[in-house]
Amino acid sequence: MTEQKPPRPKSTARQAPHDEEVYGTLGALLGTLEVIATDDHHPLSPVQSERVRGALRLGNAMQAQVEALLTLADDELATRLTRASLAMRPMVEHAVRGALRGFERANVALVMPSGEWGTQRVQIDSSRVDRSVRALAEVLAQRVGDGGVIEVLLEQRGQHVMLTLRGRAGSGSDLKRGGLVVQGARRLFELHGGALDLDASGLTMIVLLPKSEAP
Repeated sequence: MTEQKPPRPKSTARQAPHDEEVYGTLGALLGTLEVIATDDHHPLSPVQSERVRGALRLGNAMQAQVEALLTLADDELATRLTRASLAMRPMVEHAVRGALRGFERANVALVMPSGEWGTQRVQIDSSRVDRSVRALAEVLAQRVGDGGVIEVLLEQRGQHVMLTLRGRAGSGSDLKRGGLVVQGARRLFELHGGALDLDASGLTMIVLLPKSEAP
C-alpha cells in the first residue's frame, strides 16, 4: 500500500496577504527616524545625526527586502495589482530622488534627463512600482559607492517604456548588494507584462513597463 503524503499547506500569502500591515509598521518606524534626523528645533549632534541616518538607510534596505520576500511568496499577487495609467516623470522623480536622499553624504551624484521628458504613460500599479524603482535605485547607490554616479534614461521601445538606471562606480563600490531586491522587482515587473534586466557589471538596470494610452 502506497503511503499517502499529507496535503501541502496553503501559502499564508494566498490565504490573507498582510503586506499593507507590514508596510505600515515599517513606514511608521522610518517616518519617526526621518523626523528625528530632520528636526531643526531639536538638532542632533553630528555624530548622532550620522547614526540616525545610518539607521534610516538600514531601515529602508530592510523594508525593500521584506517587500521583495512578500512579492516572491505571494501566489495571488497578479490578481491584486491595481493598474492605472500614469505618466513616467513624476513616478521616476519621486522614486529615484527619494532613494538617493539618504546617500547625499556619500557623494552619489544623480543625472536626470534634460528638457521635456517623461511624458510617456504606463499601465501599472503605481505604488508598488514606485517602491520597487526606489529600492533598485538604493541598491544601485550602494553598488556605485562613494563618488559614484547614477544616470537616468527614458525612452519608448515598441509597446513598452524603457527606464534605464546606469551607474558608474566610485570608491568602495559593493556589487554584491541587493540580489533579493532585484529578484522581487523582476517578478513584479513581469507580472505587469514588463521585465528587468541587468548588465554583466550589475551597474546598469533596465526596466520595461507596458505602455498606456492617454487617459
